[in-house]
Amino acid sequence: MVDFLAEGDGYCSDGKVVHKVVLIKMIKVLFGEIDVSEVENWLEEQGIREADDTVCELFDQSERKGRKEGRTEGRMEGIACGEANCLIKDVENAMKFFKVTLEKACGGLGKTVNGY
Repeated sequence: MVDFLAEGDGYCSDGKVVHKVVLIKMIKVLFGEIDVSEVENWLEEQGIREADDTVCELFDQSERKGRKEGRTEGRMEGIACGEANCLIKDVENAMKFFKVTLEKACGGLGKTVNGY
């Protein structure tokens, strides 16, 4: 672990990781994550056994998981942002087309002013 932190992404070792759960929990804490309760479940989902991966393989698997989670979060944020932008455009178009107040436009679209 110390070698990896010292060398950075370029570090690769053929050494086997014996205590993966403990190592991953420590890495998560070092990077500011407080909840480490799901590490065992993640290892099981990934089919990772306790003593069969090298340091490089373990870090590669962790990196892939982080990227997958990041893409999922990005998609969810994009969907939410797209929905919000559509609502704004719909309300503004209703106000212009029907020449109504914000409250009436929101009400006509089934939304509240606070929701807008």
